[in-house]
Amino acid sequence: MMPPFFCQRRIPELIQKGQNAFVNGKVDDALKYFNEALKRESRLHGDDSILAARILHDIGLVLASNGDSFAAMSSFEDALQIRQDRLGPGSEESAETTAQMIKVLDEIRIQSGVGERKFVKGNNGTLVDVDVGINLLEWGEYDEAERVLGECLDSVTSNEQATDAEILKAQSAMAALFRAQGKYEEAKDLYLEAMKVARRIEIRTSLGKTIGTAAIVEESISSSSPDEPLEIDISIINSIAGYAEILRKGGELWQAQELHKKVRNMLLSAKSKRLKIKRGNTIGICKTDYGHENESGGVEEETEIDLQLAISHTQLGCTFFGLKKFNDALLEHQAALNIRLNCLEFTDDLISESFNYCAETLCSMENGCGALPLSLHAVFVRKLEFGTHHPAFAHALSVLSKCYQSMHRSLEAFECMEWCLEICEACFPANHANLIPNVLTKGEILRSLGYWEKALECYRKAEDIHTMNFKSGQNGFQLEEIQKKITEATTALSNEGGTIIPKTQPYQQCKKKNGGVPVIIITDIGRDIDGTIALMELASLERMCILHPLGVIATVAPEEERACLARVTLDSLGLCDVPVGVGSDGGGSAEVELNSLRFLYDGRKKFFRFESGIDLMKRILIEFDQPKSVKLICLSTLKDVSNFMKQESNLFCSKIRELVIMGSVEYSEKQRRIIPVSGGYNTKLEFEAASFVYRECQEMKIPTITVTRHAVICCPFPPSFMTILQDTHHLLAKEVRSVYVKLCDSCSKWENSNSSIYGALALLHCVDAYRETHFTPRCHLVNGIFHKVTGAPAAEDGSDRSGIANKENLRIEIQRMIQQGLSLSLTAAFGDTKRRKDSYKKSLAKSPEMEEKELYGEAMYSVLATTRR
Repeated sequence: MMPPFFCQRRIPELIQKGQNAFVNGKVDDALKYFNEALKRESRLHGDDSILAARILHDIGLVLASNGDSFAAMSSFEDALQIRQDRLGPGSEESAETTAQMIKVLDEIRIQSGVGERKFVKGNNGTLVDVDVGINLLEWGEYDEAERVLGECLDSVTSNEQATDAEILKAQSAMAALFRAQGKYEEAKDLYLEAMKVARRIEIRTSLGKTIGTAAIVEESISSSSPDEPLEIDISIINSIAGYAEILRKGGELWQAQELHKKVRNMLLSAKSKRLKIKRGNTIGICKTDYGHENESGGVEEETEIDLQLAISHTQLGCTFFGLKKFNDALLEHQAALNIRLNCLEFTDDLISESFNYCAETLCSMENGCGALPLSLHAVFVRKLEFGTHHPAFAHALSVLSKCYQSMHRSLEAFECMEWCLEICEACFPANHANLIPNVLTKGEILRSLGYWEKALECYRKAEDIHTMNFKSGQNGFQLEEIQKKITEATTALSNEGGTIIPKTQPYQQCKKKNGGVPVIIITDIGRDIDGTIALMELASLERMCILHPLGVIATVAPEEERACLARVTLDSLGLCDVPVGVGSDGGGSAEVELNSLRFLYDGRKKFFRFESGIDLMKRILIEFDQPKSVKLICLSTLKDVSNFMKQESNLFCSKIRELVIMGSVEYSEKQRRIIPVSGGYNTKLEFEAASFVYRECQEMKIPTITVTRHAVICCPFPPSFMTILQDTHHLLAKEVRSVYVKLCDSCSKWENSNSSIYGALALLHCVDAYRETHFTPRCHLVNGIFHKVTGAPAAEDGSDRSGIANKENLRIEIQRMIQQGLSLSLTAAFGDTKRRKDSYKKSLAKSPEMEEKELYGEAMYSVLATTRR
């Protein structure tokens, strides 16, 4: 038998040979190589590995090219199933296989000699056309999804041999598509039909094992034996939830609220009683924000109920939001997020959905600074998951725009909303109902900038779209809001004679706080990861009121791109009110590729608006009226400090209390002063600027503290900590780790493990208490002022001259603060767990009979009563 290692080594070779044979038209050889590769991959990693899916996809391509359409479809089905389970229905790989399946289905139709697509079953009994349509819906291809699902629904309803489970799946999929397209009346009718079919399925199932409503839950539990596992039929739950979503989208919020409460409580009851899920071959509960369905097959029963419960929390939270019950909405979205973080990978789009809704709710509660990090997480994940042309990404941008607007960063909000609308206009039909909230938000942004005429145009456009999509009386909350805004804009314009001069948007102001040492940071963030990690530590120190960051200046070319990095990093850490300036080129090259976050602004240079670093520093020091109170820390070259000192010497001397520098220096006995040496990167890059700054500071009697790389070399920092950071569920943790791994291949030993905390080590020197506790710098008296240097090369006798008092204590302190900086920025997403549990207990306290009467209303109750009979 061939050794496993040899099998694994040979698989890529077999795949390559198969691809070469296929390109050269040798179909039989290609199939032989691919089948052998599949056989070996299955032996090593099982039948459902990602590589197995790739090989199956390639086999399908070969078979399709040879005219064997039915065999090709079977291979594609298997590949699609694996890719959906392992990578998600919305993945590019799933979309790739789906596209090939559509081509093969058309070939089958031609081979059959008929004009309409045949109803095709896979090996496991699934409906191929429905799965294809669902996948197209996931990917935002609404027109093609409507064609596929429409033909499938016609086929199954006209087929007397079709089962109720097949009909239910087709109806539910088509209803979900109609909802995504804004066709609410059509969706409502289909969901009602689906509920009747689901009820028929439930009635035929043993009442002792299958549960569809709260009353049957209790009956089944009391009548079944203790050893029999109980089941909950998810098809009933899906149908009720889907119908409730249509009511919500149509503005019937109170009835939608009661239905969603019902679904949530059914799932909570099922979870508490450890019931099993019975799917009934139907698609999963609907997602809420961009209209596609989710299937969570291949997971444990308890996890699956948890994920269904999370979606129910989300839908109820969105309903509460529409009713302006923001506290209740936040509790539901927080509950969904906590469940999903326990069950899913951080980059799963369901987690991004929860972050998105938490952020939107917090914005409405006037907590924009708490909302912004959550919104950035959603944008980050959805860009990875869907790309930048999907409605899901557009919705994340819409919420991000609201976050910026809530913090009076209107220009950034406008850029976000323009990007969002570009995507929506490409994905949705003209005048789609989903455009209304985005058009309204754009109007609000224009209004805040003083463009009242353009804002009024937006409000009227929103009114027109509403009229096209809703009947009289439908979605009245939304129409009232639109008409109120139209009245306000019209009144404002008439009072000003029809014209209002647009406002000049001021640069971002730094929020003044009572606690913490005021500090300005100059950084070359993006060169490696120490600048990013220093800002993580800064977030922790700011929340403990130890440091008060007044501004961050990004320096070294490409300086504007570094400023964008700094802005996104600060926002993701909750430091949304810290302004950012663009510094000098710092002696660097504009061709350098930056590391760390680029997911938001990449390719959109006008996304952020910055003032120059010198102007920002001048404005900060003028506004900060206390003399000799501001500390300046330079984590890069000293060119910006030098330029500012030359232009604003008196201001610098009067306001700067201390200068903390990352660099290389020595004490000259001959000159009796500190002088820079060209051993370190920062000093070597702008040596003249460094010489000027040190000379002038010693003349002006401004103390300097220099942290050399010798201190960092001696401070052990385990690489495993980068992995531990990911437990914080923060996007920066993932980004920093990936950059760290990449840098490790090109760095020396000390840089691999220690250089990543160089900036964090220097930042601690701004805090007197930390400096006295953790460091023993050498002090040099110059002109009556002590200048300190931490870290020197080891002495000839091997004695330690790192300047660190206790290396292990310092390592623990830095790690704690970095973790805290990440975790605290996301606190708004997790909330009060006890309060949430108390809320659920209260909602579950009603009797089933009382709850059912309160729940359905006349129309819905009569539908269910009829299907029961």
